[in-house]
Amino acid sequence: MSSSKFNRRNFLKLTAAAASGAVLGACAPAVTPTAAPTNPPAPTATTPPAEPVNIEFWNGDSIDYQLGYTLITDAFNAAHPDIKVEVKNAPGGAFDEKLLTMIAGGEGPDCWLQIPTASQARLGHYAHLDPFLERDGIDLASTWFELAWKSHQWEGKMYSVPRDVGWSAMAYNKDLFDDMGVEYPPVTDFTYDQFLDLALKTTDVDKGYWGTNFVGAGTLLWYGSIGFNLGFVANSPDGRTVKGLLDSDASIEAIQKILDLEVKHKVGPGAAAMDALGNGFGSGKVALGDCSTWGLKDQKEFPFAWEQVRQPMVPGQQEYSWGGSPAFFMWTKAQNQDQIWELLKFASTDGSKLAHEAGQWQSPMPSVWLETGADKDPLLNFYLEYAKLPTDTPPYEREQFWECVGTPYFDIWTRYIENGETDLKKIVTEAADTAQTALDDAFANQ
Repeated sequence: MSSSKFNRRNFLKLTAAAASGAVLGACAPAVTPTAAPTNPPAPTATTPPAEPVNIEFWNGDSIDYQLGYTLITDAFNAAHPDIKVEVKNAPGGAFDEKLLTMIAGGEGPDCWLQIPTASQARLGHYAHLDPFLERDGIDLASTWFELAWKSHQWEGKMYSVPRDVGWSAMAYNKDLFDDMGVEYPPVTDFTYDQFLDLALKTTDVDKGYWGTNFVGAGTLLWYGSIGFNLGFVANSPDGRTVKGLLDSDASIEAIQKILDLEVKHKVGPGAAAMDALGNGFGSGKVALGDCSTWGLKDQKEFPFAWEQVRQPMVPGQQEYSWGGSPAFFMWTKAQNQDQIWELLKFASTDGSKLAHEAGQWQSPMPSVWLETGADKDPLLNFYLEYAKLPTDTPPYEREQFWECVGTPYFDIWTRYIENGETDLKKIVTEAADTAQTALDDAFANQ
């Protein structure tokens, strides 16, 4: 994963899939924003129309997740004969462009699934949902996991409801550890030094074994809490500040640790070897790799014994969990918002249990986890405990202008590994300067 081409390809893929509506190719909005409503009128109950209300829901998910949407919409339609929900599949790679084009033309879908940056609410595309939540007496803290409802708030207001909630952690291949005669890592209080020691002991080039696949620029961004646990910070929570954070001593030290895994210690594969591994940790050739609740279905079928552990940290650093929560949004200009709200509410509460039980995704409601016996399941109970740690927002979810930060950040790996530059502090400082200038320009020209 060290190759800048490999990393940037993943960066752009993640940006396109996870930041729907965010700017691609430039650090400025692609459409003219409209002011987000600050105090919309409280919704009022409406008399069901004589003809069913048609609701268009856009879904950009892969085919593996279609069953979840089918279960939810079928159950909702059966319980609401006055409403007819139609799910329209939009390929994830083209979702951003299609959504923005339709909204710009005043023909946006009624509602959709997204993993956007919370600040996109200022573009005015998302309906403000607090009035609906208050009308129906839905208490955020007692209904959903904190991560699920807090991650998409903007200026303290709700513009979405969570589809699911998930956490990313680390896993170790017990069979590989046994083959190498190495003692298993601790499940908790796992330090970076212990992690490095185990990665060194489980790397065997002749056997094709790698100590870890936690290498490359993406490790500190979307492989979980390891970045936070090592003291790495790319940007401020509001997404406006990079200078003084990305180039702080703690961030530079964290970057050096990840670079060293591949360059100095050689416990992680480079781009060619990573491509050869194919399924990463699932290949059975990686001792310590990434795992998450989103991949549980595939992970349960791994042909080797494995177990989760918390991600490594440096002593004295706050330990974090890392997670995410795709969300359902309603278009500000959609008609029949009462009926659309009923769909979103159902999909995020009672309907989420249907998807949870079918193994499609994990419900954002702690009550559903407990009702379905998650606390008795070793895999899911690990995440229930993991969720009790503080959780921070991934860098790329902090601002819609993330590319202004991400592109200079990925250039650090290009300069250090491919160009052979060795003054990491100089490289990172220049990257932070470039990112801050681009970010400031983006905000000035929004």
